[in-house]
Amino acid sequence: MDSSIERVKEVLRSFISPIIAESMVKRSANRAGVNIRVLRNGDGSRLLHELEMGIKLYVPNKAQQVICLRKLRDILSRDEKCAFNHVKPTMHTVATEDDLVKVRNKARELAHDLGFPASMQSRIATAVSELARNILQYAGRGEISLMPVNKASRRGLEVTASDDGPGIDNLGEIFAGQYKSATGMGLGLMGTKVLVDEFNIDTEPGRGTKVTIRTYLRHTN
Repeated sequence: MDSSIERVKEVLRSFISPIIAESMVKRSANRAGVNIRVLRNGDGSRLLHELEMGIKLYVPNKAQQVICLRKLRDILSRDEKCAFNHVKPTMHTVATEDDLVKVRNKARELAHDLGFPASMQSRIATAVSELARNILQYAGRGEISLMPVNKASRRGLEVTASDDGPGIDNLGEIFAGQYKSATGMGLGLMGTKVLVDEFNIDTEPGRGTKVTIRTYLRHTN
């Protein structure tokens, strides 16, 4: 059992009976899709949302409801931030199709560990796959880094793809939708851009390309 869950139960028992507290945690965790044995980043917010409904039902005094929720929020938000800070950045060489698959899977795994919902995990994995595909097609070899980011109270995942390939000299045409490529480079970059919250590209002909994308958790506090 995760230690923070034991502290949550302890708080609940100071407001309601131990039996109801135990049952409330289990039901709330099931509804939130949270494994109470090992909390991951993002689980705390989902669990707190479900617990709030139970507290309003079993704790009739509104002042006590506020106090109870504040204590639970302090526990779960603090542990969530700690979990986020323990997710380590990784660096991946991309030179083969196998490398593409590995970095895509790692991106999905890291997104899961950071607390992204399944739909966002898929979007992130797709974006990373597009970046890796561009590296293979246009540079032959490059690197992709995956790194948790905490920016102005927004937490999420930053991905940087870099290579020493030929670079790009028609970015304006690509992002204006005017560039037609038999190999699909324009579609790859545009597709990546619409999948993420922030997209930056640094490139010039003859000196390679560096693309940085960021996707943020929607439920951060």
